[in-house]
Amino acid sequence: MLEIFPCGLDKVLELVGSATLLDSLRSTKSKGIVCMTGMVGDSHTVAIAWDLPTRPYSAGNTRFVIERQYDFPVTTIRTRRIATADLSEYEVLILPETWDTGYGPVLGEAGTQNLKDWVSNGGVLIALGNANRYVADANIDLSSIRRENAVIENDDENGEGESGNEVEEELAATVEGSYLSSDAEYETAITPVTKDPDSVSGILVRAEVDTDHWLAAGVASTLNVLVRGSDIYTPIRLDSGTNVARFSSADKLLASGYIWEENRKQLAYKPFAVVQPVDRGFVISFTQDPNIRAYLDGLNVIFMNAIFRGAAHARPMH
Repeated sequence: MLEIFPCGLDKVLELVGSATLLDSLRSTKSKGIVCMTGMVGDSHTVAIAWDLPTRPYSAGNTRFVIERQYDFPVTTIRTRRIATADLSEYEVLILPETWDTGYGPVLGEAGTQNLKDWVSNGGVLIALGNANRYVADANIDLSSIRRENAVIENDDENGEGESGNEVEEELAATVEGSYLSSDAEYETAITPVTKDPDSVSGILVRAEVDTDHWLAAGVASTLNVLVRGSDIYTPIRLDSGTNVARFSSADKLLASGYIWEENRKQLAYKPFAVVQPVDRGFVISFTQDPNIRAYLDGLNVIFMNAIFRGAAHARPMH
């Protein structure tokens, strides 16, 4: 089709379904429209990690949104099989949220390497919520974003906090002695060097969207995102990817609920949706689960864009 219309099409009516949908998306201009009205093909190109360590609610809600609300088939793949499975038959693999153990111990080195090879060859890996603890781990390095510790404020005159040697000292058999001569010094001595941000029970916050990016096609310029837990991630640098949606400034962040002041300041301007190209494929991170309870309909488009437009912009090897 692109040989006939090299600039792409404004509108495409897809009558076959999943077997040809991705090709229709690839033939469409940026911000063009594809309407799928048929499902006669049997190609299953989207997979979702299933079974331990995934959270059943996250995996189930995500599958409900794709299959029930958008009528697109999803293949479940048991997480332990990812290490040895031939992933080339899938164009998209979704990692739902997990229990505390995370994906690392289950996938192991073999699973991680299989995922890296698959993404490099044109796969689209989508991480939801705390699944980004795995892809953003510096030892895994599937994504360049990193999970933040809490900001620990101090009263040092230079504003530089404690000595950079503290972490090294914790690993030593003995450490240098010190005198504590005031309540303030005692409070400093017992303050953790690192800790997670305070956990949030569930609030709605605003996120600003880069509407020029393909992930944001058809997406509103501002989204309401449900934030839970303590995970906050660094923005990705421009030479590594794009922060397609990032949380609003501290004074505009809260849409509904109550948030601790420390969380409000630290969450401001941090990413919600990140796209990172990796060779021929992509790693797409949603730092909060967009499918929580399958009731955040305003996030459906950006999530489905990650699946369909992500696969359309990837260049898989066949």
